[in-house]
Amino acid sequence: MGNLHRQLAPRALAGIWADPDVRILGIRRTISLGGTRVTDLAFAPDALDANRSGQLTPQQAETIRNSIDSKHSGITGLVAAAAERAASPRGRDLAEGRVESVEGPFRKRWWQNYGRIAGANYRFVIETREAGRQEYVCWHDMYEWAPYAGTMRLYYLPRSKVVVNVENLSTGEATPEAIKQANENYAAAREEHDKVAEAQALAQLGGVAQAFEDAVPEDAASLDMHTDTASLAEAIVGSWKSPFGDLTFRDDGTVSAQMGDGANFTGNWSVDAAGHLHADVMGTAMDAEAAIRGDEMTLRMDDQALVLRRQAL
Repeated sequence: MGNLHRQLAPRALAGIWADPDVRILGIRRTISLGGTRVTDLAFAPDALDANRSGQLTPQQAETIRNSIDSKHSGITGLVAAAAERAASPRGRDLAEGRVESVEGPFRKRWWQNYGRIAGANYRFVIETREAGRQEYVCWHDMYEWAPYAGTMRLYYLPRSKVVVNVENLSTGEATPEAIKQANENYAAAREEHDKVAEAQALAQLGGVAQAFEDAVPEDAASLDMHTDTASLAEAIVGSWKSPFGDLTFRDDGTVSAQMGDGANFTGNWSVDAAGHLHADVMGTAMDAEAAIRGDEMTLRMDDQALVLRRQAL
């Protein structure tokens, strides 16, 4: 197969990537260049229990306190910081220590201020039919951690709307069909001028984009290629789904590929003693490390990897 992504992706996804409504999410950049990846389910996993109970952790409280004090300096600054902690929404939130949560279709935005009070402003946006569009303040590192869009739960301070933690609730399948369906939903919402439906469709697309990221690991060299089955050659038999198409390995040594654009290819496959998968399909030869754990198979070749999921019979 030569290069795993360069050969498979264009056939499966070329038509979808061309759609400007899909490109708004930056999915093409994510697949080809890495992009921002959400590697954990939460921004601060260790703080989740406290935040779910409606409480700040000591570390989060210290971060809020520092965000107030850092704006002031000198002796007069100490007085001003104390006054702000006592009277400002953020200071009153800090004193109370209460955390609330909201979840729904999510996206993020930022803008730059110029002039006397210069600096970047980072916001998370949740839009639902019940509450409409709501914006929340976030830190720069939290903004960079989060995907462009998805379904998220924000833990925030009620008066200042400062986000202290984020939990990723996004779901999606890494398939061309899933992108096509989400893109159609997005186009329909825009045509109907339905802002909430548009936000829901963007969240759906965001979930699909994250599923693609899981299926195309960025750091292929660090992957654990241990196989939890005694015989890779036996375990590989069956049908496997990837973002770019489906592969079916048969016990007679033949393999078939059905690409996202409907094209079909057949060839032969084998596994050597070193656990390398050899296949001749789509007109070129592939020699890749292969590892199977549960219902996932990881193929690694050169500096790229692809995770496939076993399809139920």
